Amino acid sequence: MMGAVKKAFRLVALLALLNVLAAGAGLAYLVGSGRLTAERVEQIATVLRGEWPAPQTAQAQEIAPVEPPAKSAEAIENEQTTEQITRHMIDRRMAELEQQAATARAALLKVTREREAHQREKDEFAAQRRQRDTQERSEGFRKDLALLGSLNAKVAVDYLLQKPPEDAAQMLLQMETRKAKRIIEAAKTTAQKKKMGQIYQLLSEMAPADSELLAGNGS
Repeated sequence: MMGAVKKAFRLVALLALLNVLAAGAGLAYLVGSGRLTAERVEQIATVLRGEWPAPQTAQAQEIAPVEPPAKSAEAIENEQTTEQITRHMIDRRMAELEQQAATARAALLKVTREREAHQREKDEFAAQRRQRDTQERSEGFRKDLALLGSLNAKVAVDYLLQKPPEDAAQMLLQMETRKAKRIIEAAKTTAQKKKMGQIYQLLSEMAPADSELLAGNGS
């Protein structure tokens, strides 16, 4: 049993020696061929010890500013052409807007003038109407005044009191003083005296002196 163990031990030792010799021959070959240097041996030893080399940090490289490429003559010409076209379009649009504004102002001026002309026509028509009314009133007034003067006092007072107080007062002022006094004195009833009092009040406001003459005694 012990002999077998010794025999196995010797066999293992022999194999180990052969491995060492083979490894040594390989190392000799690597060193002789220049493939295995001292630096590489140190790196291998470091790895076998578990001391991995720290990764080298990349140094930040400063990025120099890149200048934009210079514009070509063609690009500059295209920009100038585009600017001219844009300016021309703006000028044309401004001209169109100015023309529209001028048209609107002309239309407004026309409407204003037509309105003023229409108002003048209305004013002239109203003035003519007032003139005709005045003339007709004057003619009617003269006719009424002539008729009133031709009536006797009792009839004339009834006719006078049917007129508006303003017209009646004006008619008494236009009449002969003696005739007007007889008509005033012809108002006998209470209603007649009341209306005549209103007319006489207007006479006092319109012509105080004449109203005093109409109220006085004598012929």
